[in-house]
Amino acid sequence: MTSNLAGARAAKKAVDLLMAKDPTRPRFVAGAMGPTQPHRVDFDDVHSAATRGVTYDELVQAYYDQARGLLDGGADILLVETIFDTLNSKAAFFAIATLLDERKIPVPSWPRSLLFNRQQPRGHRADRRSVLEFYSHVPLLSVGMNCALGPKEMRR
Repeated sequence: MTSNLAGARAAKKAVDLLMAKDPTRPRFVAGAMGPTQPHRVDFDDVHSAATRGVTYDELVQAYYDQARGLLDGGADILLVETIFDTLNSKAAFFAIATLLDERKIPVPSWPRSLLFNRQQPRGHRADRRSVLEFYSHVPLLSVGMNCALGPKEMRR
């Protein structure tokens, strides 16, 4: 949490200086969370609970601490970065929802998901439609997609 707090404070200070110079152009601090290490899924076998190196509750706590540091430092938006594991994503958005509910504040958030090639033999396979469906229950500002596959694959 300490590095998230310090990073968000530094970004907020820079935004405040820019806003003082030109208040006609709104600027915001977007705080990035994750990806975590270890991940909820071991990519050798996504269906085996025995290969998971971290519990869901541990992930929720890690994301909660990250979000708390970012918000305490002045972040206006929470970005859940490079999601390639849907279980991590669920933990992240549950942690964010819990923190925002406790504080009784609205803060926009968005995921940046990684799309895997359909032929990829390991890991979660996702396309744009499945990513959007996965996040349909989460109130998001937007959904970003990581460009790991390149623009041609992202358009599918």
